[in-house]
Amino acid sequence: MLARFQNAGGKVEWKEYTDEQVTGVFLHPNGGNLAVTWTIGQATKIGLVKPGSGWQKFPRAMLRSRCISEGIRSVFPGSVTGFYSPDEVENFESQTSKPSVLKDMGSIIPNVADLSAIPDDIPDMALPMFVPGQDEPYARYICQSDWIDGYAEIHAKIHESSKFTAEEKFAKIKAFREVNEAYTKTFDGNTTAKFLSKLQAIRKEINNG
Repeated sequence: MLARFQNAGGKVEWKEYTDEQVTGVFLHPNGGNLAVTWTIGQATKIGLVKPGSGWQKFPRAMLRSRCISEGIRSVFPGSVTGFYSPDEVENFESQTSKPSVLKDMGSIIPNVADLSAIPDDIPDMALPMFVPGQDEPYARYICQSDWIDGYAEIHAKIHESSKFTAEEKFAKIKAFREVNEAYTKTFDGNTTAKFLSKLQAIRKEINNG
């Protein structure tokens, strides 16, 4: 996310970077600037900090991730809204031997799997997302909320595409869901509700756009 923001002309200046608080100032020529602060107190208050979680093990990295997500989506959401353009959906292709395979997904979303922003000491925190037809993860995310955002954007692009019939959309969405079920089946009731709500919200955003 940060790589895409910077490639689009954005900048970030880190004003504070500790295990207790992280503050970043996000700047973009078309979006102005905004200082975003996340504290361990905020994360604890809303229930993110749990025993044995990444928030306890790597609080600074998790606070940084939250700042990045909020700052970029507030200042210049265009750099991350819709990880691929509508015309790129044309690269999706069904195959007879493997129905609903998404073709050449690795080239559709450049830089999404770039883990350079993730500290070297927490590689196990990268959450993988898969697409049909590929054994290796298509993208990785440092926290659950970013994973859900990424999933919702791909799901919405397929659902709202004018290139496919209703049957093709259903098949592609079903295949995409199935290859990620190992992770989504771990969601509790609240997370599932958030997940479904996000799917609807992103679809509305694309329609309104």
